[in-house]
Amino acid sequence: MVDGLLESFGNWDQTKDGKINILVDLIQTTYPDEKILVFTEYGDTAEYVSRALKKRNIKRVAHVTGSAGNATMMARRFSPGTHPFGLDDGEEELRVLVSTDVLSEGQNLQDARIVVNYDLPWAIIKLVQRAGRVDRIGQRAEKVLLYTLLPADRVEEKITLRKRIRDRLEAYAQLLGADEKFFGDDTEQEAVQGIFTELSEWDLDATEDVDPASMAYEIWRRAEQDHPELTKQVEDMPNVVYATLRPEQKGAAPDFSGVVVHTQTVTGSDTFVVVAENGGARRISPQEALRVTRCEPETPPASPRSDHLNLVAKAFEGPIASPPEKTAKVPTGIRGRCYNKLKGFTALAQPDLFVSPEDLDQALEQLRLFPLTNSSAQLLSIELRNSSKPDLAARIVDLYKEQLLCVLPDPSRPRNEPRVICSMGFDRPG
Repeated sequence: MVDGLLESFGNWDQTKDGKINILVDLIQTTYPDEKILVFTEYGDTAEYVSRALKKRNIKRVAHVTGSAGNATMMARRFSPGTHPFGLDDGEEELRVLVSTDVLSEGQNLQDARIVVNYDLPWAIIKLVQRAGRVDRIGQRAEKVLLYTLLPADRVEEKITLRKRIRDRLEAYAQLLGADEKFFGDDTEQEAVQGIFTELSEWDLDATEDVDPASMAYEIWRRAEQDHPELTKQVEDMPNVVYATLRPEQKGAAPDFSGVVVHTQTVTGSDTFVVVAENGGARRISPQEALRVTRCEPETPPASPRSDHLNLVAKAFEGPIASPPEKTAKVPTGIRGRCYNKLKGFTALAQPDLFVSPEDLDQALEQLRLFPLTNSSAQLLSIELRNSSKPDLAARIVDLYKEQLLCVLPDPSRPRNEPRVICSMGFDRPG
């Protein structure tokens, strides 16, 4: 059958290949002086693309697959600035590297800032891993650019590839988030909103493993875009403000009567407590607090509860009445995953040469006590997926030493007891 097709159509002319032509234009015209990393699903395609680029007189091109080429050597030749030994004598630095996903994990390639997906993988996580090769600590460019080459429209009508990929991205977007863009139009950009940093703005029910500070930041960032006047009012509010919702109101929490209290401990960690109208109180996760207090911007407030302040006081008599040294619970989300992954690392017989056990212990203790900064949450969410324990430890220690790891309390304003940030009452219809 294949022989028959070849006989009918004749030899393939790569100069008529639209995807190759676009890729050549990117390399020669759009970015003539930059390195470009090209990913494809298949080894045969990698070899074909590499050979086609060389025929177009593009210099310093190579390809690597699971069965062709040494991945570590090719990575060093393509990105010598991120490898401790650089190039060997007489070794030529690569400008264009075509690779299967053999390079999508465990390699530092941030000498480049441009990644091209020659085709789209069915496993969407590979898009994250591919981008993570260049979107790493040490990347000097302001922007990392990701291009994806899609089939011609008439072919796409038959295989509906774009819709299939978009549907998959929408499913993953419930667990992941940030503002990287993999496709061109507004619908596609929304579908892949934040493919890198495990934030979520669609489905708060599926995010217990997401760093709550990052989740809250993403919600706030979207609010600033969509409701700037409302966010300005919120910024001007003092601490200790409170409001009330009724369950029957559009977008309000399920049937519940009592208050939810947001407090900050003496260590600077945020704590959330729900207090029922009978005085019973328990801690809840930040994610749960976001769920139960969620409402639409146009939702009107209800009248304040007569017992609102008394119920807030109950929170301090119960769940957060423990001594300051006991208020730092086991961290969750990105903090918790980093902490749990590395808490035994310093006990290894041969810890990483660039990370002293003392530095790592101090960094992990800070990680345990305080919330991550927005930037470190985004960086560490990527590192968790792509890095080994030694690499993750090195990133955390670097952030710690640069004072970029956690949001620390203001030393000029020492406190000996928790404080109320805000509270929300829930009142049944009456």
